[in-house]
Amino acid sequence: MKTKATAIVTSGILAASMLQLMPTSVFAADEAYLIRDKWGYCTTANYVESEHFVIFYGNNDTTGQVNDAFLQRNLADYEKLWQCYTQYLGMENLNVDMYGNSTQKYKTNVYLTYTGLDQYPDGWAFMSAEDGYGIEIISPNAMLDELTIAHEFGHVVTLHQKAWVDQDITGAWWEPLANWFREMYLGSEYYDGTTQTCWFEPYIRNLSLTLPHGRNYYEVWPFLVYLSYNPDNLSGLGIDSVKRLISEAQPGEYPFDTITR
Repeated sequence: MKTKATAIVTSGILAASMLQLMPTSVFAADEAYLIRDKWGYCTTANYVESEHFVIFYGNNDTTGQVNDAFLQRNLADYEKLWQCYTQYLGMENLNVDMYGNSTQKYKTNVYLTYTGLDQYPDGWAFMSAEDGYGIEIISPNAMLDELTIAHEFGHVVTLHQKAWVDQDITGAWWEPLANWFREMYLGSEYYDGTTQTCWFEPYIRNLSLTLPHGRNYYEVWPFLVYLSYNPDNLSGLGIDSVKRLISEAQPGEYPFDTITR
């Protein structure tokens, strides 16, 4: 199913810039979003930025992937994801401190492994948190198309919706949720590639098991897609269902109970 959405993709935001170091290690990028440079990589390493993202990379790329075209393409892809997840899926507060310590908007930090960054030397692709902000730590080899970053940025977005943070009861749902973000992106007009859907055979083969289960850990995203598209027109479900699920959950509340409530 191809769901139509109005594309609002920011253009003209992908030029790299070198900015002057400020005493607080905060670099002004534009009026709304600043660069949050915890490790001083704007001066000791390299970075490129767009409106909502900054990619940091070192001086020793062992993957052979990092060049200007690679960096600019990935910034453009990240911006499409940002627009899809906010404008289409309704996610909020992606660029502010999740603990409410500041209302200042900061670009999402993306650290490239295997490029010589001392704090992030290796690793394939994962999300983490840094001083109240979600970050991505990712190998250039995982960024050859936008499917992996669609998944990983979904984790960052989940973090900033707050309700599933530090909740053991929702822990098993984070991976299928990140795949739901990816799938909703594939079905939107923000995606202009050729992939139509991603693998979900374990979901079909293990429908007798709980969702999610160790046998279908990543692949139960079709259930979340069902909530979003709501083909049976059930009251209370729709495109904002997952946003509500990850922003309105109560402490210790299992996702099915959140949906029922």
